[in-house]
Amino acid sequence: MRYRILVRTLLIFLIAIAAQQTWAAEKISWENLMPPIDSLLNPLANLSSEQKMDFEDVFWTENLKQQGRPASRSIEEQTAESRKRLQDQGLDVDQLIKKTIEYQDLIIRQQSVTVPSLNGKTVQLPGYVLPLESEGNKVTEFLLVPYVGACIHTPPPPANQIVHVRSLEGIEIDGLFTAVWVTGQISIEKKLQSIDLSDGQSKFEVGYALQAIAVEPIEQ
Repeated sequence: MRYRILVRTLLIFLIAIAAQQTWAAEKISWENLMPPIDSLLNPLANLSSEQKMDFEDVFWTENLKQQGRPASRSIEEQTAESRKRLQDQGLDVDQLIKKTIEYQDLIIRQQSVTVPSLNGKTVQLPGYVLPLESEGNKVTEFLLVPYVGACIHTPPPPANQIVHVRSLEGIEIDGLFTAVWVTGQISIEKKLQSIDLSDGQSKFEVGYALQAIAVEPIEQ
C-alpha cells in the first residue's frame, strides 16, 4: 500500500513538473529556427514598387540569358525600357543585379544554419508529424516539419526547418502529417536522417532535436 502511495505521489509530482514546463514554454515559429537576415542587406529594400517591377523585368531577362534562353523581341524591348527608367533615376542596374544575386546566395546559406541561443530552451512549436518509430499504435519518434508533404512528395526543407522529436508518451496519429503542437527542450543536433519510402530511401540533413514533454494534436 505504501509503495502504491509513493508511486502515485511521484507520478503526480512528475505530471505537475511537466505541466509547469509546458506553461513556461516559449512559443516559437519556424522562422525562429533560422538566423535572421539583416533587411538592410537587401539591395531592393529602398526601391519603390514601380522600381521593383522594372528591376524584376531586367533581372528575369538576365536570368534567361544566363540559362541560354534568350527572351523574345517584345520582352527584350520591354526590358530595355525598364532598364532605361531605372538608369534615368540614378540606379546602377548591373550593380543592383550583382548585389541581388549575392543576397539570394546569403539566404540560401542561412537555410542550413541553426540558432545557438535556442539550445536547451523549452519551446512550443507547431508542425506536422512524419513518423520514424512506433510502439503499438503510438508514434514515439518522428520528424516535425513545417508543411505537409515535406521530405516525401517535395524536396526536403533546409536542415534548420526539420526537428527530430522523441516522445516517451508517444502520440496516436491518423496517417502521415498530423498537425500537432510539440512542447519540450530543443537542442542543436545536426545529423543525416533517412526515411524509407515506397520508391526507395530518402536522406537529408536535420538541424535540431527536441525531447517532447507534450505532443498535442491541432484541431483543424
